[in-house]
Amino acid sequence: MPLFFFTVEQQERAIVERFGKFVRVAGPGLQRKSPFVERVAGRMSLQVEQLNAEIETKTQDNVFVRVKLAVQYKVGMESQQVQDAYYKLDNPEVQIQSYAFDVVRSHIPSMGLDEAYADADTIAMHIQDTLHRQMADYGYEIVKAL
Repeated sequence: MPLFFFTVEQQERAIVERFGKFVRVAGPGLQRKSPFVERVAGRMSLQVEQLNAEIETKTQDNVFVRVKLAVQYKVGMESQQVQDAYYKLDNPEVQIQSYAFDVVRSHIPSMGLDEAYADADTIAMHIQDTLHRQMADYGYEIVKAL
């Protein structure tokens, strides 16, 4: 028997499609859908997630360093952001990691070892700003880069 109703939890959004085409983003609570015509294609969590990565790169004084990085991110609250996150990007962790690697590998080689350790907070801020701009196109918000 087809269901006319479905529920969405507080910290998630549901993607509703009609005949395979996006119709709407359903918010929390009891929601209605047309049986046989509409379906819940997927659900997106709005909770903060964390990506941990380790990047090895060489400094200006030819010393290899391992940079441990933690990026906290989440899907944006707006319907358009949820839609973008669901349809535009299949694996956000890989994309975030790729962007973070690019930022670290473009900054650390221009610094000496001591300077890289001293400016760790500045590098983290630059990573956060860069990721925030780049991931906004995919519906994701960068909460913090550590």
